[in-house]
Amino acid sequence: MEPAASIIRLLGGPTAIARGIGVHRTRVSNWPRPRTKGGTDGHIPQKHHTAILHLAKNAGIELRPEHLIVGVPTPPTLPDASASRHSNSAEALP
Repeated sequence: MEPAASIIRLLGGPTAIARGIGVHRTRVSNWPRPRTKGGTDGHIPQKHHTAILHLAKNAGIELRPEHLIVGVPTPPTLPDASASRHSNSAEALP
């Protein structure tokens, strides 16, 4: 579920995000799951927004606060987020 699924892929997976924001990997893995299965319906908890934006900035990924909100257009899904982090030019988001 979006935007969590796209953000997780963009930033290198749940383990990378969990390390960066100081939570267990399963917390991040649950974000894209439906509430009926223990997830957050694609919502990224607001208490993590600042840390997520900081991780993206440090990785050279243009991520804006509105990309973290359900119902707002999400960033493009990249086939390999790690390749994007190592390129010299970050792809601009909508």
